[in-house]
Amino acid sequence: GSPTISRSFAEGGERARSKIGDNGMDGVQSAGRKKIQQQLEEDSEEYWRKLHKTHYNFSSNEEETGSDWLPPDDDDAADESPETFLRRYGPGEQLDDDDEDDHGNKRIVTLGIAMLVRGVTLTNLHSFVRYHRHIGFDKIFMFFDDPKDPLIQDVQKWPIVQTIACDNAFWEGEAVRDPEFFARWKPHLKDEVMARQTLVVNRALFEAKQRGINWLLHIDADEALLVSDAKAYFRYVPQSINQVRFLNWECALQHPDVDDWFKEVKFFKVNPKSMDQDILAETWPSEKRGNRPFVGYDNGKSAARVQDGVVPMGVHVFGMGDGPKSGFSENETRVDDGRNVKRRGGSAVVLHYINAGFDHWFRKYQILGDFSNHYFGQTPIELPYHLKSREAVRESKSGVMARRFFTKNLCFTNEELSLLNHVGLIVRVLHVSNTLDRLSMFAELPGLKVEEEPISEGGGKKNQFGTTAAPPTTVADL
Repeated sequence: GSPTISRSFAEGGERARSKIGDNGMDGVQSAGRKKIQQQLEEDSEEYWRKLHKTHYNFSSNEEETGSDWLPPDDDDAADESPETFLRRYGPGEQLDDDDEDDHGNKRIVTLGIAMLVRGVTLTNLHSFVRYHRHIGFDKIFMFFDDPKDPLIQDVQKWPIVQTIACDNAFWEGEAVRDPEFFARWKPHLKDEVMARQTLVVNRALFEAKQRGINWLLHIDADEALLVSDAKAYFRYVPQSINQVRFLNWECALQHPDVDDWFKEVKFFKVNPKSMDQDILAETWPSEKRGNRPFVGYDNGKSAARVQDGVVPMGVHVFGMGDGPKSGFSENETRVDDGRNVKRRGGSAVVLHYINAGFDHWFRKYQILGDFSNHYFGQTPIELPYHLKSREAVRESKSGVMARRFFTKNLCFTNEELSLLNHVGLIVRVLHVSNTLDRLSMFAELPGLKVEEEPISEGGGKKNQFGTTAAPPTTVADL
């Protein structure tokens, strides 16, 4: 198979240094420019055959100048029927039998997502739900920051989603339900979105336990868990692990106009913690973009095993009890950066579609308004583009200047993409977009009827594809 990501980074670095040494930086950019243009124009059909695998590989060899993050090739996939194709996720690595309970029965895995929503389009929420439903999530607890959000009446029709409007009655109820936890975050409830996120995740944990959900993942509407089969992934997490922390990759935009980021955005910056630091120093355009590759956070998002006592310790991690020193220990936490590790269930990473499109970015900073330079009035915000975006939106009367700022600072040129993709700092991810395209394709096939009962605490009834995550036919069928 393809080499692991760590080996590929090393090999890519040697090739990059060789090219830089022989031909200068222009030689690398010229070699990569042709490849990137070819990648942008390729038909995605050939990659449909590579979906629904447990393991991801960093694809790079001597003949290629670009880096893709793709499941392994499968020559037999083209001959499979749709039913077999959707049911088949690859063999995995037979390293343990931790998928069975103490009685030898296959462990049932039920998965939930907690998220606070505001300023997101119905199109993106639709794709978010369809994708995560398809990879194996059973319930999405969607809290609406604006209790009068008009999307509530549409989203509440989707059976997989439980909608909760965060009105005064909701917050008053939380103060009664869990007074100690609520009291800690109450002083920041009005001004800090992260405080509200933490509180709704705590409520989602309560809801998840009531519904018999095993694992709860906290991500936002502009994020996706990159994995083929989420149930297989979590089924093989050892019982000693209470938290999985997924490092995040951040999108690299090609242009400012994006409608559905899950379908349209396909290039991502690898997490700086996984980057080869020598390659980063040699190739990252720091004069234009600063020394920090990410414009947003780089410390990942987490999923917690649902059990008594577990609470969110902010928006990135979980722990037992409420306090700064009560987080899960290293021995209780798995950190996953998406490398092709040899374990059953494979690996996963969170894709962050941050500021994916000018309209979304502009609307986001209009909603955020004139926020403080400090988190919770104490910790300085060390995200330069976050602060600059606030100023750009505030000072732009017509939006023209803001659009110029966005295009210059938050979009990548083809030359930049080709170079950074060539050396492995940026990778191309087609799994999310192709999964959604494939769901749309199956929904349009004549005579293909998807029959499915709503998800229950026991995991739900399997459909004709052998999975509880069947492709929906319409928005109302979600």
